[in-house]
Amino acid sequence: MIELIREIEKALENDNIRCSLGMALTLPDICGIVEFPECKNNVHDRYVGWCEKYLYNQGFSPSTIINLDNPNDIGEKSRIIEPEMCYKLRCAYLHSGNLELNQRKNDSFPKLHLRLTSSNDNGIYISKITSSANGEVTDVHIDARSLIKVLCNSAKEYYENS
Repeated sequence: MIELIREIEKALENDNIRCSLGMALTLPDICGIVEFPECKNNVHDRYVGWCEKYLYNQGFSPSTIINLDNPNDIGEKSRIIEPEMCYKLRCAYLHSGNLELNQRKNDSFPKLHLRLTSSNDNGIYISKITSSANGEVTDVHIDARSLIKVLCNSAKEYYENS
């Protein structure tokens, strides 16, 4: 598994983003089989369950929950991407090569905008854009490079600690 992660990271270093993204999106599948062996026939539940438990920002996103009254109280890490969004992206990309999620009105997560950037671009970005009156996040912009790194780091941490 660690060798697969290294290969994904090497592909990313070589600006082979689409291939590294495709393989990185399979990591929760692979890890999920180990974590939830009883869910052999339910790929969705296994994938989402693993992401729910392990897919945190790994330091690549400034979205950690911070208590403004006490800046030393970091609080819980927030996920870079919601598990259901990640699963839908996996399905859209691996089954049809589509980077846009086929989001429906009844989906309970924000609209995902995945950005493909080169290593020459000015850094990795993630932004949650709020546009509703109650402050609800309606759109999420994620750099594919950041998502790949988060998936790889989450899987690496999972296997090193299992």
